[in-house]
Amino acid sequence: PVYLYITALYWTVATMTSTGYGDLYPGTPEERLFAITVMVFGQICFGTLLATIAAHTANGDVPKIDHLQ
Repeated sequence: PVYLYITALYWTVATMTSTGYGDLYPGTPEERLFAITVMVFGQICFGTLLATIAAHTANGDVPKIDHLQ
């Protein structure tokens, strides 16, 4: 029974992170839990990178402006 919940969670996370299902996929519950962890970690890293770039872009040249005042 737990195996089915892990499988459902794996397919949910794979769909939500747009990772896809591919030709290679985890076969055991342990492999699926590891894949879930990697997918979520990858999305967190990507989101953090994107947020950092957006923050720098939105703030423009803040050090130059502070220097002029």
